[in-house]
Amino acid sequence: MIIRLWSVGVVAALSATTALADSAEVVAAQIAARETGTERDHLTGDWGGVRTDLVEKGIHFSAAYVGETLANVEGGVKRGAIYEGLFEMSLTLDFERLGWLKDTSFHVSSIYPHGSSLTDGYVGDLLRLSNIDAYDSIRLYELWVERRFLSDRLFVRAGQVAADEEFATQEQGSLFLNSAHGWPAFISANVINGGPGFFVPGPGARVEVAVNDTLSLRAGVFDGDTFDHAGGNPRRNRAGTRVHFSSRQGLLMLQELSWKPGGGEDWTSGSYKLGGWVHTGDFNDLHDDISGNAAVVTGLSTKSHEGNFGVYAGAERLVWAEEKDADQGLGLFVRGGWSHPDRSYLDLVANGGLTWTGPFAGRDEDRVGLGLIYGRVSDAVRRSERADRDLNGSAVTVSDYEAAVELTWEAVLNKWWTIQPDVQWIIHPGGSTAVDNALVVGVRTTIVF
Repeated sequence: MIIRLWSVGVVAALSATTALADSAEVVAAQIAARETGTERDHLTGDWGGVRTDLVEKGIHFSAAYVGETLANVEGGVKRGAIYEGLFEMSLTLDFERLGWLKDTSFHVSSIYPHGSSLTDGYVGDLLRLSNIDAYDSIRLYELWVERRFLSDRLFVRAGQVAADEEFATQEQGSLFLNSAHGWPAFISANVINGGPGFFVPGPGARVEVAVNDTLSLRAGVFDGDTFDHAGGNPRRNRAGTRVHFSSRQGLLMLQELSWKPGGGEDWTSGSYKLGGWVHTGDFNDLHDDISGNAAVVTGLSTKSHEGNFGVYAGAERLVWAEEKDADQGLGLFVRGGWSHPDRSYLDLVANGGLTWTGPFAGRDEDRVGLGLIYGRVSDAVRRSERADRDLNGSAVTVSDYEAAVELTWEAVLNKWWTIQPDVQWIIHPGGSTAVDNALVVGVRTTIVF
C-alpha cells in the first residue's frame, strides 16, 4: 500500500475485507526448528543415516506442510468453509562446520501458501484468524547470512529477514492460529502493508548483543514496504525477490530489550520484553485535513505526518509446573502495544492467555491454550466516522474494537505430526458492530518431512 496508506477511504475499505498482510509465525518452520535430524523427527526418516551425517557436517535441510480446514458457522459476513495450506522448505548451513568460514551461518527458505481465506470471504475480521492466510504463490521467504562476534556475544544477521521472527515474539503465543498472537497488530496494522513479516519479509539487518546470560538487546532496520506497490497488490512481489527502496516508502526500525532471569533454561523465571518501533515513511492523518478539520467533511487533502511510531511490552512464564518437570505445566503470557493514534488504525492492541503442556495423562507433549486478543480502533478513525455520519448523513457504523477468544488443542501424534482442533469467537469483525460476531471452528495438521 502507498506510504500515505491510512487515508480514511482506504481504511474504511480495509475494515470490511482487507488485503493487509498481517504477519504471523511460519508454523511449519517453528516445528521443523525443534527437530534434531534423527529418524523419529521426520516422516521420511533419516534417509539411511544421510540426514544425520549432513546435520553433523553443518547442513540442515527441513521441509514441512501445514494444512487446515476452517468454517464460519455463525455470524460474520456469511457462513462457509475453506481449506488452505502452507508448504515450507529451508536450508541452513553452518559455514564453520563445513570448514568455510568461522562463526558464520547461512539460511534460505521458501514457502508456498495456497487455498482460500476465511477472513476475506466469510468473516471480515481485521486481526486475521489464521496465521497461514496468504497470497497464493511459490516465493522466496528468507535469505540471510549471520556472523557471530565477541565469543558469541554479538550476532549480526543481514539479507532478506522476517522481522516477525525477530521482534515481539512469544513462545506460548505461537500455539494459537490467530495471526495477532504472532506478528502483533500494534505493528502490522499501523505500518505499510503489514511490515516485513509473513508472508513478505524484506531486505534488512538485525543486530543482537548478549549483555550477559539473562539480558540481551536487539535492533533491526528493514525495508519500509516489502510489497513495493501503492495499493498493496501482492502480485508485484509475488516471487519474494523484488528489492526496492525509496525515501517515500521509508524504513522500519525496531529495538527490543529482553530479560530472561533464568537464562532461558528455566521457564518458571519467565521471559520479559520491552521494545519500540519507528517507521520513517509518510502517513496520512486519519481525521484532520490540512486545516485541522474533518477531511471526510471538507473534502480537502488530509494532513500528512512524517513517520509513525509505537512502544510495546510482553511477558511470559510458567506459573505452575507438574512436580519438578519445567517442561510441563501451566503457562501465562501477555503482550500489549500502543501506537500514535492520529495516524494508526489500531492505537492499542493487547493479547494474552494461558497454555498447558501435558494436560492429559499419557499426553505429555500436547498443549491446550486459551487466548484473548483486543484491538482498539483509534479515536481519529472514530471521530472521522462520526463526522461522516452526523454531517454527511452517511450510513456508517462507528468503529470501536475487534476482539477474539481462541481455544485450541495441539495433539502431538508423534515427533513429525500434530493435529490441532481450534475454536475462535470473533467479536466485532472488522472493528465495529456492522458485522455480527462470528464463530469459527476448524482443525489444522502439521507434518514435518
